[in-house]
Amino acid sequence: MRGTRRQEICIHARLPKAHGALNAKTGEIVYVTAEKKDSDLFIRLLAKLKKVYPEAKRIHVILDNYSIHSSNKVEVSLQHFAKNFVLHFLPPYSPKYNDIEMLWKQVHNNITRNHKCSTIQQLMKKVEKFLARASPFPGSKPSVAKINSANIKKRKAS
Repeated sequence: MRGTRRQEICIHARLPKAHGALNAKTGEIVYVTAEKKDSDLFIRLLAKLKKVYPEAKRIHVILDNYSIHSSNKVEVSLQHFAKNFVLHFLPPYSPKYNDIEMLWKQVHNNITRNHKCSTIQQLMKKVEKFLARASPFPGSKPSVAKINSANIKKRKAS
């Protein structure tokens, strides 16, 4: 239609035991978690992206070549999403071209590396808290901002 602008969103994705996407324009982080990382987790991420961006005509997802991103199960699910998604696969060993890799580095540096959690559930809770604090990324500078619970409540209120 003339005079109507299509909304297109560019997203970057990846993380162990969680799958996430970073809106390249706004820095918003969208993620899902599960006990294991498989095609079902990636499909859940796509469904959540569709829910978060219901008005988007197309959502561009920039991916590494992890096998769960191109499985037969994912191909079938993509047909269900009625061409809302365009998957862009990066060349192997190209993390510098995938903006979300900076976020995962921050997660590993601040949370998952040398943690003292006794269960995976405790660790995932810390990862989820970190991701909530880090959005929009990189604007919130999570590597230098160790935010206590009072600051988090203040931030949510504003």
